[in-house]
Amino acid sequence: MNHGNYRIVVVVNKILGFKKSIFFLYICPEKDTGGAAEMYRNENEHLRSRRQIYEGEGSSPSLKFKIRGLKWRAWKFPHLILKLLLKSIGMLEQGRNNALDLKLKNRSFKVKRLPKELEGLRILFMSDIHFEKKRELTDAIIERIHGLKVDLCLFGGDFQRERSKNLEPAIDGMKKILATVEAPLGFYAVLGNHDTIELVPALENIGVRVLMNESVKLKLKSFPFYVVGVDDPFYFGFHDMEKAFKDVPEDSFKIFLSHIPDLYKSASSKGVNCYLCGHTHHGQIQFPLFGPLLLHTLVSRELGMGEWQYENMSGFTASGVGTSGTPVRFRCSPEITVLELRQ
Repeated sequence: MNHGNYRIVVVVNKILGFKKSIFFLYICPEKDTGGAAEMYRNENEHLRSRRQIYEGEGSSPSLKFKIRGLKWRAWKFPHLILKLLLKSIGMLEQGRNNALDLKLKNRSFKVKRLPKELEGLRILFMSDIHFEKKRELTDAIIERIHGLKVDLCLFGGDFQRERSKNLEPAIDGMKKILATVEAPLGFYAVLGNHDTIELVPALENIGVRVLMNESVKLKLKSFPFYVVGVDDPFYFGFHDMEKAFKDVPEDSFKIFLSHIPDLYKSASSKGVNCYLCGHTHHGQIQFPLFGPLLLHTLVSRELGMGEWQYENMSGFTASGVGTSGTPVRFRCSPEITVLELRQ
């Protein structure tokens, strides 16, 4: 072994109330990536995410996560009641059809102080796909995006419908998306509250770089800009803004990727220009005059749905591609979005 080309990394963690520290020792080859979009990643690198400690083999959840797990299961009961109610009044099938009626929408996305070099940058943004075992949703996605050409493709998390170790629906669906879309600057993603840590190496093996509290530098027409992403802030709470932005110059153009919109104040303080997120599904079911009953976020409805502005930062909260809970939508279309940046 040439020791000049290898490095030994020791990771020590003592978090989440564990009585003992957990040690990881691994050897990985040093490699010059030669560019921001380089897809070389060692799987063990993701041990730096504290979520690995919670989900990893041999660990046990702290009391905090046991309580959250109970709340997660409890939410299935009202969804079951809703499903039975819709079925009894003959609206379940219509709601399911609505959920599969995907829209591909091109949006002119206004961004303050947009560099002229990035004028017209096209971003395909999808969030909350929630791939299912049935192929209906995947087929609908591929039909809408067939032959689509963009500069960059970003994913806002929640690839899985259930928080499961079965990755097959999500990975099979993502392979089809990558084979369909042309995005020269690459494919980047963050995880959501439905996603397990095993998705990280699985997605990266097929060409999707997962940003776990980190950034990547890209170039369009030789002009550099950054995409910054954080781990799920909603359920796991293992996002780390300081770590994510540590290699990002203050005066650079920044696109921030988070599963939820709740980090908007912190992102604005970091000089973020574009904030892209999802999670809310825009409620999935909206009522005339009132709108959605729940968005599962602490932010206002203005920030929880569609395009919004906060200080000098432009934001977009996607309605989502798939569904969670009850697999229906009413007055709330699922959307695949192409954002074209404009001054």
